[in-house]
Formats: sequence, structure tokens, C-alpha cells
Amino acid sequence: WLRFSNESTSEQIEWLNNNYSFLSARVDNIGLSQCEKLLPPCHFVLLDSNSPQLLDLVIKLSCYEINAANLCIILNHINKNSNASEDILTLTRITDTNITEVIKYIKNNFAKSFDCLSAQCKEESKENIIYILNSDAISEEQKIEYLTGQQCVDGFKDISEDYWTIAIQTKVISPTWQNVSKYYMKV
Repeated sequence: WLRFSNESTSEQIEWLNNNYSFLSARVDNIGLSQCEKLLPPCHFVLLDSNSPQLLDLVIKLSCYEINAANLCIILNHINKNSNASEDILTLTRITDTNITEVIKYIKNNFAKSFDCLSAQCKEESKENIIYILNSDAISEEQKIEYLTGQQCVDGFKDISEDYWTIAIQTKVISPTWQNVSKYYMKV
């Protein structure tokens, strides 16, 4: 049915979502153009790298569930290596792909994406530290746990005043007299 179907029922979509490996193993039989027609309603639970062309389509169309395993497969595919793993997964590794579809999908679903990031890996870029601080998608407690121990940003520029206290608590603001003075003038 996959080879000839132009539309899928909700039951078929659910089955496909849970059986990406079946599709990736048969992409040559089904045809890549037919797979492209089947993908849009899907959100695959567990991707694999068996068919690079199919994975490219899945990434382009954002047809995957956001979870750490899928993000690692996507990063390894994009970067053409196998260095990404759940214990070093950061927003910076994702944004460093420079793949607009991936970055937009992750940021538009940041509450879910954030749960996939490794709090033990302290390698976020300054830009992403600011993004995380300013995010309304995650709680203050999540920010504090994740950002504590990250590198310092130069100052409060681009950080919403609502999150200055978290920036101070997590010590991600450079400890300069100018930053201290600016913070206490606000408080």
C-alpha cells in the first residue's frame, strides 16, 4: 500500500511513526518521490541512518519526534560523523548545523527540545545561553540547573530584565563592576 497510496489513514500514519526502519529499508522499492508524499503527516519516533536520502527529506519536512535519540541521528547525519551522543547534546550543537529547518523546528518546540539537552555538557555558545535565559518555554528551575557552570556572557545586553536574576544566580554574567552595578540599579 505504501507504494501506491496518496493518502494515509490515521492508523497507517501511527504505524509509520513507529516503524521508520521499515520505510528506510524499503525506500528503493517504494520510491523516494512516493515516500515524500507519505511523510508530511508523520512524526517518526525513532529514526535511523539507513537511507540518507529519506533522512534528508525527514529533516527538511520536520517529520520526526523530538527526542535525544533522533536529534543525535540527525546531527550525526548532517555532520557526517558519529560524534553526537545524548551526553553531549546541546543547543549549540544543533544550531551549529546551520540547517534552518532543524533550528526552527527545535526552537519552535523548545520546551520539548530542552528536555533532550545534556545538563552535564557545559559547551553552550554565548548566543544560546542568552536564548535559553530569554526563553519562556522552560521554567526558572530548568534554566538554573542547565545554565549553572556554562561560560560567561559579557553583560546583560540582549537578556530580558525578567531573567537577570537567573543570569546572576547561574554565574553566566561576567563578574565586572559594570554588570554588578547595572544589576543592582535594576533591583
